[in-house]
Amino acid sequence: QIQKLTFKGKFAPLKLKLKGWQHWDAGCYLKLNEESENDLRNLLDRIDGLPFGGKRPCDHLSLYRKGPQTEHPDPKREFGKIREAARSHNWGSVVGVSLRIKSFGGPYDDCRVLAECSQCSLNNAAETNHVLHSKSSQPTKLVVISNQPHQRNDRWNDGWD
Repeated sequence: QIQKLTFKGKFAPLKLKLKGWQHWDAGCYLKLNEESENDLRNLLDRIDGLPFGGKRPCDHLSLYRKGPQTEHPDPKREFGKIREAARSHNWGSVVGVSLRIKSFGGPYDDCRVLAECSQCSLNNAAETNHVLHSKSSQPTKLVVISNQPHQRNDRWNDGWD
């Protein structure tokens, strides 16, 4: 199903503004401001082939989530400590230069680049990637916005989600 998706129009760099932590126990997630959420929803509307209906929140960037193989006695407590330690941090913003999609829970190596900014380079972007969830009537999709131009998959494979 992922192979049938297409992106309409040109993809321009997208500035996502961050406004602190989501207080979810499963990991460390940064909230997006309302303008950034709307910008991401508009991107979803430009993807042909996504299932209709369902919730499609575009409200966070996943920084870390406990993977199925990770052993820890109390990860929720530790995630809370991280959020508390960086509570007053000003997270600023990130710039996304490509739109990638993969199956939820699947390996990052299996993603597909739907769109990327043709005039962007690594000189204009930091070396991290950011993950955005798109829950739909078929919640097996994960929308990934990367701030790196298309390159070898192992350069942006950043963990579980």
